[in-house]
Amino acid sequence: MPSDTIRVAPVSAPTFAACLIDPTPGVSWFDVEHYGRVRLSGVPEVGRLLLAHGAGAGPEHVLMRSLTDALAEQGVQCAAIEFDYRARAREAGKPRPPPRVDQLISPFADWVALMPPDTWWGGRSMGGRVASQLATEQACPGLILCAYPFHPRGTPERTRLSHWPQLRCATHVFQGSRDPMGSREEVGGYPLPAHVAMHWLEEGDHDWRTPRNSAVTQSALITQAARGIVGSMIQA
Repeated sequence: MPSDTIRVAPVSAPTFAACLIDPTPGVSWFDVEHYGRVRLSGVPEVGRLLLAHGAGAGPEHVLMRSLTDALAEQGVQCAAIEFDYRARAREAGKPRPPPRVDQLISPFADWVALMPPDTWWGGRSMGGRVASQLATEQACPGLILCAYPFHPRGTPERTRLSHWPQLRCATHVFQGSRDPMGSREEVGGYPLPAHVAMHWLEEGDHDWRTPRNSAVTQSALITQAARGIVGSMIQA
C-alpha cells in the first residue's frame, strides 16, 4: 500500500488548472484557493477522473490512495478532492459527521467546473452518491462509482437509487460481492438502468477487504478495479 509524504502546496485555481494540463509525474497535494485540498496523481494518457471520498475519510484513505495510484500507473490522471467538513475534522484532530449529501453537490460541481470537460466523475461510497446525483443535473462524460452504498447498513429495502433512472451517462460500479451496503445478492434484486454496468470484486467488503482465509487480497481487488476502470474509459 502507498504511503504519502504529504507536502501541500497552496495554489490559486488557475495554477491548479495549469498543473492538470502540464502535470508533474507522481503525487502532488494542493490546497486550491476557494476550493480545498486535492490529491493529484498521474498524467492523462487515457483520461481524467475526479473522485469524491466517503463519509468517514478523505483522499488520504488507504483505499483511495491505492486505487488512484494504480490508475495513475495505467494512464488515468486522478484528482481526489476533500470536502470542507473533512478538512475541518482534519484540522481539529477529531471526527466530524458529513452534512446531507445534497449539501455536497454544489462543492463537487465547483470542482467539476475547474476540471477539463472530458473528465469522468466518481467517488467512493458517499462520494459516489454525490457524483451520481450531480450527473442527473448536468452532462457527465461517465461515472465511476466505487463501493456504492446502495442502502444503509442492515436496511436493504431503503435503497439510494431514486435518482438513478435519470442518469444518462455510462455508469460503472465497482462493488465488493460481500459489501454490507449492497452485496451481489441484494443488488441482483434491484431494477438498475440498462446503461449501468456492475463490476463485482469477489469476496470484497465495503473497503474491498477479503476474509482472512481467502486466496484473494484487497490489493488484488484494487488492481482488478483499476484495470476495469481503465478499460471502461477506453471503451466509452
